[in-house]
Amino acid sequence: MKRTRARLLPRPTVGVAAALGASCLLAWSVLAADTERTTIALDWTVAPEAACAGREIVVREIAAELGYDPFGPAPKLTLAGRVWRDGDRFFGTIRRVGGAGEKAESSTDCRELARLLAFDIALLVSPPLAPVGAPDAGPADAAPPLADAALAVADAAPAPSQAPPVAPIAPPPAADRVTPEPEPFALRVGASTLGVWSPAERLHLGIAGELGVRWPSVSLNLEARAVLPRSGEGVGSDDMDASMLLATAYPCIHRGVVMLCGAVSAGTLTLERREAERTGFYAAGGARAGVEIPLGHGLSGGFRGDILFGGRPVVCADAVEDDTCDVPTASTWTGSIFSGSLGAALLADF
Repeated sequence: MKRTRARLLPRPTVGVAAALGASCLLAWSVLAADTERTTIALDWTVAPEAACAGREIVVREIAAELGYDPFGPAPKLTLAGRVWRDGDRFFGTIRRVGGAGEKAESSTDCRELARLLAFDIALLVSPPLAPVGAPDAGPADAAPPLADAALAVADAAPAPSQAPPVAPIAPPPAADRVTPEPEPFALRVGASTLGVWSPAERLHLGIAGELGVRWPSVSLNLEARAVLPRSGEGVGSDDMDASMLLATAYPCIHRGVVMLCGAVSAGTLTLERREAERTGFYAAGGARAGVEIPLGHGLSGGFRGDILFGGRPVVCADAVEDDTCDVPTASTWTGSIFSGSLGAALLADF
């Protein structure tokens, strides 16, 4: 029998074959991952003062992080997000609709908050691969849902500007996580100057100080106001002059920079005409509307308009001792039930 000798492939040939096999395996894994891209739906709620982290902006950031647009028909994952502002900081949360777990972020830069939230959502859609040699997670029926596992990875993942760790760090249990909440309220002080149309039907200068409490969408303020008389134009003339000292409570609602308030005022009103002067109690009710524009560092500028309706004041045209204006021969002057003001204010929240 003729003996046949087997030929062995040279070592370089074996290396090339191994490299080709590895390349094919890598290409197959990339194609498989590409065909299994997760599609999502996003329910995004943004307060008017945080529009710089709106849905369109966050969607663009998500697509940039993933390298593709994950929004399409038949989404496999539905997420809900909320963004709001409180003082100098912007806050945002992300949660899976119908699932447990919530991711929260905050920043003094609205656009930075949008990038952070987009990075977290990108981790939910495409979490990092587990390192080679990681222990088996156990049976398939014991594995957590995709979004819940991704939320855990998002909590442990670094910020976009940092390099990812070699192996993900397990987050604390969901019950131990603390979600940052906005401050419940802020103390407020302010000062303002006003142009006041008084019950004497004349224009006056007014100054005011206020103290109050501000929540994100409502506030309650107490204002002390002094309305100054027209210098030297009241007593001894046929024109009526007035001065006022008022305390006014303003319960307000806020929508973005716009505010709308009720107003209840009480104080003293002094009317002067010729040689007669009368000071009495004055009460009125009405409304305030205006805008408050954030200036940074807890400061804001305000522009307000008030309208008040009170009792109709009466003063004698001639001097009478009791100043009751019930002398038959004494003429009287009746003021207006209406008063109003326009002013500018500087406010500080603590």
